[in-house]
Amino acid sequence: MNNDEPEKPFKDSEFSEDNDQHSGGSREDMELPDYVDEDAVPSNDVRKWYANLRNWKYITLGLVILIVLILIPALYRTMKGWRAGMIINESSFAFAVGDDEHALSLMKQALALSPGSEPVQHAVELYNARMGDTVSLQKLLERMRSGSSDSEELLGISELESRQGQWDVIYESVAKLPPTLNSSQRLRLTLIRALLKRREEGIDAAALFCLTSAQSMGGQASARLRNQAALYLLSEDNGAATRRAEEILLGVIKEKSKASLASARLLARLSHQNQAIEGGGLSTSELLEVARLLPTLPGHQWGDVLLAADVEIRAIPSSQESVVKQVIDASLRAPRQELLELARWLNSKGLYDRVVLLAGKDNPNNDTDWMLIVLDAESALQHWPEVEKMLSSPAGAGIPEAVRHLYLARVAIMTGNSAAAQEEWRSVNGSLQREKSETLNYIAGYEERIGAFDRAARTYRTMADRKESQISGLLGLIRSQPVSAPVSVMIPLYEELVVAAPQFREAMGDLAYLKLLKQEDVEASLAISKKLLASQPDSLARISAVGLGYLRNGNPKAAFDLYQGKQIEWPGAPEPWKAVRIAVLRASGETAAADTLSASVTPDRLRPEERKLLGGQSPLKSGSKPK
Repeated sequence: MNNDEPEKPFKDSEFSEDNDQHSGGSREDMELPDYVDEDAVPSNDVRKWYANLRNWKYITLGLVILIVLILIPALYRTMKGWRAGMIINESSFAFAVGDDEHALSLMKQALALSPGSEPVQHAVELYNARMGDTVSLQKLLERMRSGSSDSEELLGISELESRQGQWDVIYESVAKLPPTLNSSQRLRLTLIRALLKRREEGIDAAALFCLTSAQSMGGQASARLRNQAALYLLSEDNGAATRRAEEILLGVIKEKSKASLASARLLARLSHQNQAIEGGGLSTSELLEVARLLPTLPGHQWGDVLLAADVEIRAIPSSQESVVKQVIDASLRAPRQELLELARWLNSKGLYDRVVLLAGKDNPNNDTDWMLIVLDAESALQHWPEVEKMLSSPAGAGIPEAVRHLYLARVAIMTGNSAAAQEEWRSVNGSLQREKSETLNYIAGYEERIGAFDRAARTYRTMADRKESQISGLLGLIRSQPVSAPVSVMIPLYEELVVAAPQFREAMGDLAYLKLLKQEDVEASLAISKKLLASQPDSLARISAVGLGYLRNGNPKAAFDLYQGKQIEWPGAPEPWKAVRIAVLRASGETAAADTLSASVTPDRLRPEERKLLGGQSPLKSGSKPK
């Protein structure tokens, strides 16, 4: 072949022929199709679809939706846990400022929302420890000491132990707090430090610390700290301190903040307490202002309307009829629960006919809650046939067994059927162990009201044997004892109460006084009484306990000097404090003054050990000499 000859292109025929020769096949067998494999090469339409930007947006959106659908359960659990943690923080704050009911409600919400989350579990352990569960408390302390507790838990431990008086643990937990806290945590820490200040320097220092801190914190924290300062001042039982506390509370109320409602409730309840020392107490205009503002404050409830009505009646007793009418008129379209509260309020005012009228004919026979309220009213009105009729009604089937026997016993007593009354009382006693604590409290309260104190004491004893009602049961048990009960009966009850509630200073002071009466642990009891007197220098109860302690220690002059400069209205003073004063006067040679004061004493209202203080026998410790 000539290299210069141009190269010829291949012809289809040549190509086919060669192939035919090699393969031995025909042209028809080897001819390729006139299309390409669609799986191998995208068509122009497909390429165009992928090249379209809008379609890529659809693909991306679909992938995002798919991922979100996959992640939704995890995200939902995370959000629930986050929300539960926020609610738990609110609950912890409510516990810190003393709103236990609201705090418990919030904790239940968080528990229902995310029961398995760590903050909720830790909060439940803290609550259980607060209720006396030692296992939960040990877990908390172990976490704290291992450095695993967060700020919320450390503050909770401090607040828990402050109720128990475990000061070493409080100092330990506070020392572990980080320097950076949020606003609510700073407030809680300030309240804890105020408590420590009270322990170290006294009530006045704690109140001043709260007021000073309130100026720097501002906002809601300021109001809450001023409320706490007022509480410290009120605990002094001093006219000037009480007046200062009232002024602080009035100032918080007028701000109409979230903290104002607590101030108004406190001031409203405080307004009906008799002040032991002159100088405290709200004026009529101040009472009326509290009554006007209380139902307007943020967060107020129907009970606050009734509380405001109480204050207004207290300010102007002659206004009771018009105030009661206003409250009843305001409740015409009120829901059932508010009407029940109103009926209880009317019962407390002794307006039993109004209760029966408000309840109507059907409610007491078909609604157990209404029936219990009307039972109280009808019993007070001595309408015993109506009481028996209600107990046999459909609503009567819903009341606790012990309550049914309680009213049947009362009916039997009042209708002269003593045999039936004894049988019903036995049924009451036999049912106590099966009843809930709130039912026991109702029964004991009723027994107290009708003067069956021995039976009330038995019911309160049942309450005191239960952890959840121990303190209220012990207080009721002490209250049910005769005023003339010997100290040998009272001391064990107070010892039990002090162990159950070591933060209850009043109980500690009463126990010290009783032991001084019995001449038991004189030095320790005197030391406790002096410490309490230092924080309440104008309290006649504290003066009397220390005075008796000095007498037992053979130092009548120190006892006599305690009363100097005090303005005390002796004719209206409690009988035991008169007896101590008489003993001090006799030991100091003031026989005439002692005889004069003795003329105003009712011996039947004294314990045997107190009657001995009135005269004849020396109150000095055996073998001691006056100094």
